[in-house]
Amino acid sequence: MKIAVCDDEKVCRDRILTFIKPYQEKNHQICVDEFVCGEDLLNAYLSGETYDILFLDIQMNDLDGIETAHKIKETDKNAIIIFITSYVSFISETFRAGAFQFLVKPVDQTEFNSDFERAMEAYKISHHKHSLKQKEGLISIEINEIYYIEVYQRHLFVFVEDGKYECT
Repeated sequence: MKIAVCDDEKVCRDRILTFIKPYQEKNHQICVDEFVCGEDLLNAYLSGETYDILFLDIQMNDLDGIETAHKIKETDKNAIIIFITSYVSFISETFRAGAFQFLVKPVDQTEFNSDFERAMEAYKISHHKHSLKQKEGLISIEINEIYYIEVYQRHLFVFVEDGKYECT
């Protein structure tokens, strides 16, 4: 699981990183990258990086968190975005940008833990894999990659973006 923390305030980034650390110690597959502005985060996406969970500050210089979220959602609809800000007046705008949650600064650890655990559960559900036995062998497909499944004469046809798989 890849996590991005994007905030122009080092104190806030460090606080979020401190809250994530116990989860990383339990699950070594969690890796975190930090960014000081939306432009740097978008540049990471342009270079091929993707993130499963993003913590985005709303108020940043140049490209704010809401604009950054809109641009990320254009290419990565599965990204789980948690906005962080001191201004509650932005709540409705964050949900228009595809927010999963909204945290108010200074972020409380209990609230963080609750919302982060919900985000990790949402990630697990959307990235659940199903195994299909084919003539060529066993393959795994993430559930969210399946467009639809068709049944015809004891055969299953699983349709995904780049084609279909058949199994009996």
